[in-house]
Order: sequence, then C-alpha cells, then structure tokens
Amino acid sequence: MMAFASSIIPSISSWQVGISLINPATIPDDLVRPGHIFPLRARIGGVLKRAGHTEAGVDLARLAGLYPAGVICEIQNPDGSMARLPQLVKYAQEHNLKLISIADLISYRLKYDRFVYRESVCKFPSQFGDFQIYAYCNALDKTEHLAIVKGDPAELATKPVLVRMHSECLTGDALGSMRCDCRMQLQAALKMIEAHGLGVVVYLRQEGRGIGLVNKLKAYTLQDMGLDTVEANERLGFPADLRDYGMGAQILNDLSVKQIRLITNNPRKIAGLKGYGLEIVDRLPLLIEATDYNSVYLATKAKKLGHLLLQTYLITVAVSWQSETTSPEARYEKLDKIRYLAQENGFLVQEEARPIAIALFSNADLIFHLGFDQINLANAYWYQDCEHPYLQGVMGILDNLVASLNTSRLEFLIAPGGDPMNSLQIKLDRQNYSLSQKPSALCNTIESQIIYSFSRIETYNN
Repeated sequence: MMAFASSIIPSISSWQVGISLINPATIPDDLVRPGHIFPLRARIGGVLKRAGHTEAGVDLARLAGLYPAGVICEIQNPDGSMARLPQLVKYAQEHNLKLISIADLISYRLKYDRFVYRESVCKFPSQFGDFQIYAYCNALDKTEHLAIVKGDPAELATKPVLVRMHSECLTGDALGSMRCDCRMQLQAALKMIEAHGLGVVVYLRQEGRGIGLVNKLKAYTLQDMGLDTVEANERLGFPADLRDYGMGAQILNDLSVKQIRLITNNPRKIAGLKGYGLEIVDRLPLLIEATDYNSVYLATKAKKLGHLLLQTYLITVAVSWQSETTSPEARYEKLDKIRYLAQENGFLVQEEARPIAIALFSNADLIFHLGFDQINLANAYWYQDCEHPYLQGVMGILDNLVASLNTSRLEFLIAPGGDPMNSLQIKLDRQNYSLSQKPSALCNTIESQIIYSFSRIETYNN
C-alpha cells in the first residue's frame, strides 16, 4: 500500500509518473531515477493505525474499490505558503472538488471498519485497587492489548474519563528498571484512577517506543557509551518515537468513552488521539520521581521529545506528616491536592527521589519540585521580589501546606532556575521555625542555598 508525494502542485507529468508507479506492469527501466516523486508506505490499518495523509490517500482508494495506492500533494497559496483549511475550502468550491478531513475518514472507518476486537473481560484485584481488565486482539498483526478499567461501564459514555495510554515496557513495568520512568508512570496512573473512581489505563504492546525489546536493549548499550535516549534510537536507524495510538483509540471507542482527561506528560499523545471521535477536555500531568538513574533520561525527554517535565526549577519542598496519615492511600490523596494547588498557580510538580535529596531533607515523606516545563522562565534572582507572581504563588502553596494536610514538618530550598540538586554548596545553612508561622512571612529575607525548616518543635531562628 503506497502513496506518492510531490512537493509542488503536481503537473500532468507528476500524475502520469504516479500512475505508472502504481501499474503492476511497470518495470524499473520504465522510470528515470532520481525523480521528483517520493514513494511513501502507508501503515497497515490505514488511518485507524496512523492519522496521516499517506494512510488517508490509500484508504480512500481502497474504500472506492480501487487499487490501494494514491498520489498526494501539498496545495500552495499564490504566495507559496501552504494552504490551510479555509483556503482549501475556497479552492474546492472554485474547482468543484469534494473535500473531507482525516477525522471524517476515521469516523467513517470506526463505524464500518475496525481491526481491534474485544476478546475477554474479567475482574482484576490489584495492589492499587479493584479493576476490570479487558483483553483485545489486533486482527492485523495478532498483537494483544489490555484496558484496565475502574468504575461503572455505563458512566464511561456519559462522563469525562481519566485515561492513560501506556506503552509496554518489560524492563520497567515488570523488572523494575531504574533507567526509565515507565513503572512509575503506570503506577501513578493507576493510583490516580483508583482515587478518582472512574478511568481507563490502555496498555499497548509497543515496547521501547515502538522499536521492540531487543532494539531497546541495544539502545541501552549505546546509552552506556554516552548517547542519550533519542540519539541511541537514531543511531540504530529508528525515529525518536515510533508509537501510534490508533489501537488505543479503537479500544476507547469500544468502551464507549467520549470525553477524556488524558494523563500524560507527552503532548504528542494529545495530537495522536485527535480525530478518533474523542474529546480531550483536560490534561493531567504525571508526578514522576527523578532519580540518579533516570534524571538524564527525563531531561532528554523534556528537551528532545517535548515532554512536559521540569526545565525551570523554582523551589524544592519536603513534607512529613503525622504517622497516622502516611499510608499509601493517604499519601496519594495529599499528593493529588498538592498537584491541584500547583496547577492553580500555573506550576508543574515533579517528585524527587535522588539519594542526595533524601539525605538533605532527612527522609521526608514526600519531596517535590515546583517549576515550569520550559527553560529560562525565571531569572536567577526571582525570589528577591516579594511582589513577584512566582514567589507569591509559591508562598501561597507553602502557607497552605503548613496550615493543612496534618503536616508535622515542612522544609524548602529556593532554586535560581536550574536543578537545585546539581548546584548545592558543600555546606548548606538551615534556619528553623515553628509551624505556627507562615512561610510567606519570610518573603523579604528568602535566599538560595538555605534550607528553611518549619516543624512542631518550637525552635526559632532570630
């Protein structure tokens, strides 16, 4: 199944070349090389596998009962720019052409032409809660996929549903690898859905961002030699990310999900799900712990793959709670409240689990950073202005934590923009205060490289 692309509005010769390429009787000597027509291979499954123009061109030919191939081109405006939808509508009207979108084609195929089928449903009690697990089979390649579902199935069609699209990672999910954050993402998503009471984790069998287990391990070898995760994939001849979410969209359609609150740090997943009859009403970030093993990996995902992870750091916060409230369920409930407090102020939350941080904050129940997913959004001295909106937002969150959540100790370290764990002085000062005092009262004296500690012990620093 092929499509042929021209980078200009095609001339008659372009169409003739495309038709010749499709003709089964054409032999190599019939064609001049190199030429100006570029062959593209459509994914098996068409737009239900990948929502692309190549797949759309082939699908249209197949649905019309023709040979599954086509010629696609980019239509240009008179000034040489690419025509967008308003210009294409006008162009179609002027030339009496039919116009549909890829979303229209996907909707049609979802109604009449599926390739992912439900095979089984059973109860799934787990350490994260009680779920139902649905098994699916891809009729095209015989791969098997799962949906882990929480809540009343009837509500999936009528309410916004928490959804996590999770790609299989044997080394992380099952074996506990510290080189990636996959297991932490899966567990965090299940905890979020259990706490919410309604949601779906779609577990897709596309190991190693789509390159397979063996190739992923080869990429690890290259990373051991100094390459990052993107460079390693590219050295092996693969794109940085080969995953597709058409299978997941079909699974959600089978479950009658219409509106989703997508649990992801990856904006590409948002784009990958659009057009499948799904309305993304919200994006919920995953709170992922940075460790000595995955900190470089997380930074690469943020910088090279566009993941919404911290790149500007404002503050590191460590919280301890009274012993009766430190169960996993209670801890997650508090973590979720912190996420919402951060979201209200436009901040991103990222958990911290590196040994240096754990030692620095004396084994606190939770250590996390607040900041932004873009680089250089704060100057090095942002914290010296009490009227600065970042400082006001941070102090508001700290005051809330001191006054609620059964806090027994709260400590924080201001960051000048970069990762504070990478720029620590040999010896840090520590100033002690009572939890009866609001952190915001210190806004005129806040400095970096000082740990401010608030506890129930009435220790004051004059």
